[in-house]
Amino acid sequence: MKLQKLFTTLACFSILSWNVAAESVYVGAFTSYGKIENEGRNSDNSAIKVVTGLRIHPQWAIELGYADLGEVEEVRTVFVNVDTDTSNTVFKNGFEGEGISLSLLGIASSQAGQLYYKIGATKLDATQVVYGQTTCSGTYTVVENNNRCEKHLNDNALTFGLGWEQNLSKSWRIRTEYERMHAEGDLTIQNAYLGVVYAF
Repeated sequence: MKLQKLFTTLACFSILSWNVAAESVYVGAFTSYGKIENEGRNSDNSAIKVVTGLRIHPQWAIELGYADLGEVEEVRTVFVNVDTDTSNTVFKNGFEGEGISLSLLGIASSQAGQLYYKIGATKLDATQVVYGQTTCSGTYTVVENNNRCEKHLNDNALTFGLGWEQNLSKSWRIRTEYERMHAEGDLTIQNAYLGVVYAF
C-alpha cells in the first residue's frame, strides 16, 4: 500500500511537470528523527521522506512529498521496588503512519546554497497506539487480546517548515529541514530531516 501511494505521488508530479524545463525539476530523499504529541501522550519517531519539486520562479517552488512516519513497537520498562517486592510495568506509547504532502516553498538563494520556508498540507493516514491497556478512554478503541488501545487518524494536517540546502555541485545539494505538522485535536508531529537533493 505504501509503495502504491509512493508511485501515485511520483506519477502525479510527472503529469504536472510534463512540459517544464528540465533544470526546474528536482527530487530528494531524507531521513529524520522527531517527536509526536497527541492528547498528552508523547512518542519518539523516525521518518523517511521522498519529494519531487518544481521550481516555478527563482524565489518559489512547489513540492510534492511522501513520508513514511514509522511503525510502532511495544516497548516496556519494569520497575521493581525491593522494599515491598513488587513491580510495575510501564508501556511506551507509539505512533505509525504515512502522509502525502503538497507545499509551497519561498526561497532565498546565494552562491553557497538556499534558505527556504514552506507552508502546505499533508494528508495523514496514521494510528496512535497505547500499550498495556484493557480499557480505553476518549476516542481510543481497545484491540482485543492485545492489551492495547488504538486511535486511527485520517485527517489533513497543516504543515510548516524551515530549511537550508547546501550546494555541492550544480546538481547535488544537502538539505537540512525542520518540519512541523498540526492535525486533528492536539496532534503535533515534529521532524528534523537530513538528506540529499538532485536537480535535473
